Amino acid sequence: MTNWAVMENLASPYATPCIVALCFKLCIFFIAKKKIKIKQLNPWFLALLISSFALNFFEFAIFCFVDKPKVTFLLLKFYYFSGASMSICLVWLAANTINKVHLELRLILLLLMSEMLILIFWPGLIILGVKPMGDIITAVRGPAYWIIPIIILSCSLMSLIILISGIRPSADTITKKRSMTILTGLIPLLGVVLAVFLALKAGVEMNGAGIISLAITWLILTLIYSARQDLSLYQKTTQ
Repeated sequence: MTNWAVMENLASPYATPCIVALCFKLCIFFIAKKKIKIKQLNPWFLALLISSFALNFFEFAIFCFVDKPKVTFLLLKFYYFSGASMSICLVWLAANTINKVHLELRLILLLLMSEMLILIFWPGLIILGVKPMGDIITAVRGPAYWIIPIIILSCSLMSLIILISGIRPSADTITKKRSMTILTGLIPLLGVVLAVFLALKAGVEMNGAGIISLAITWLILTLIYSARQDLSLYQKTTQ
């Protein structure tokens, strides 16, 4: 693909939300790096930040190689794994917010993430290939493609339920404040993901990645704000 063709793809309205979200995330991380030391952060929180950035990065890369099916096929697998990993890390985030993280939960989440890695990259299972859809590409779904939306929605809803339990009347003030802050970032993202899922279920051919990227950026912004206000929530622990 020529440089001009790449620029044309990146100038499409489908790519604009992706580029805007990527620029916002880079700015957020750059500003946060001055106030928050990476070595202090919990590995699960780092995994959440990295997977959210990777999701946006691989989406951007797909626009750059949209006419190279083999490359976009591989990038799309990484994109789906980043999305699954992020949703799994959200469960840890929610549990950590209400101080309910334990070894068994971390092992279950780690096992689930490992299984998603195997399933997504296993040939002919989740994604069979890619197909063009105007200026973008979409996945050719495999027989086990349904696992992706089920895992993402299940983990996201589980995170929501856990955080809602953190604002119950009997919860302490700090837990309520932490839960409410994260819910402010998470609820818009869940709304967007659910809307895209329902649209695809109804047979609407669409690429909701751009608006999802913007919603994820809002979530990351609230998390960084929360970390700057209360870093202890995201620091390494001995649990």
